[in-house]
Amino acid sequence: MTGVSLLTVVFWAGALLLLYIYVLYPALCWLRARVSPRPWKTAPEFRPAVSVLVAAYNEAHNIRDRILNIAAQQPGVPFEILVGSDGSTDRTCEIAQAAAGAASIPVHVFNFPRAGKAATLTRLLDRATGDVVVFTDANCAFASGALRAIVAPLADPEVGCAGGMKRISSGHLETADGEKSYWGFENRLKIWESAFGSCAGADGALYAVRRRDLPQLVTNRLLADDLYISLAACANGRRCVLVPDGVAVESSDTNSANELRRKARILAGALASILLVRRLLLPGSGLSLALWSHKLLRWFSFVPICGMIVGAFGLTPHAAGLFFFAAGMCAAAALAGVLFPSSLRSLPVKVPYYFALMNFGQILGLMEWIRRGHEPTWEKVR
Repeated sequence: MTGVSLLTVVFWAGALLLLYIYVLYPALCWLRARVSPRPWKTAPEFRPAVSVLVAAYNEAHNIRDRILNIAAQQPGVPFEILVGSDGSTDRTCEIAQAAAGAASIPVHVFNFPRAGKAATLTRLLDRATGDVVVFTDANCAFASGALRAIVAPLADPEVGCAGGMKRISSGHLETADGEKSYWGFENRLKIWESAFGSCAGADGALYAVRRRDLPQLVTNRLLADDLYISLAACANGRRCVLVPDGVAVESSDTNSANELRRKARILAGALASILLVRRLLLPGSGLSLALWSHKLLRWFSFVPICGMIVGAFGLTPHAAGLFFFAAGMCAAAALAGVLFPSSLRSLPVKVPYYFALMNFGQILGLMEWIRRGHEPTWEKVR
């Protein structure tokens, strides 16, 4: 095979892989959801005691509303709230204690020494009494009925984890529209995956697991606890499903630089989590297709992009010119989004800008995992 023909193969292999990740795999999920749906069972008599866990670090401005929002839920089952401060240096604990006194249900607040989110969740689990554990973040809010909806699918013994639907309400101009578009696509894809099988893990804003299905958390290194817990709970062929009525609303309040840091941290923790449940990548696990197609291939989509850039030099001059012109236009649109944030209201700018932001975040996340994967604590980005 000549050098030119090899470059051509590299180009088209990268193009087909990107096409599969962003078009063909979602289309396959959409088709399977309609051809072979597999609804999960619910049972009115399923009334487990529920513990809602919130790990918080310097969330003084969010924690009161978060506690009262959860306490206002009416899931039709007994429930408690456990808030763990991971060595917060602001007034998180003081404000949480005041909110606990105003709540109509049991709210327990703990001030733990700084050790990382996984360690904080482990300490909360040692104190939780519910048969079902609901995990949520401190910077979101449940829509009405979310807690009831997220618990209901666990009546089906085939469901190991029930994940909620995250919606972006508002936020920073540089990231809010992109996050809305991303989560709109992500939610639709997870709904299709759940309809016929299992989706590729849950988001930390809202998910529920039976206590007996919870794994032992690794507390001595960075970990995407939501991904790890939701996937580990689905061992032995159980499903992870997205619950459309379990809605958690969140604001995207970070600028581009901080969003890059956040995405890098998320991916670094996710890579560590996937390694811990790597058996699920094998065929027959019920999750292998979703994990490879929805997670791993998308996380490393910068590889086929680089392959296309290199491989384009093996195309005919006309084809290479068209490709580099299109790539240049996308790069210019992304740069316009950086230099002129108001242009992000335009779809031709918003899409390439956020796509570039995601892929740079993935590259930084890989570097973060290699350099600092052993550090369990996290810093807030705003």
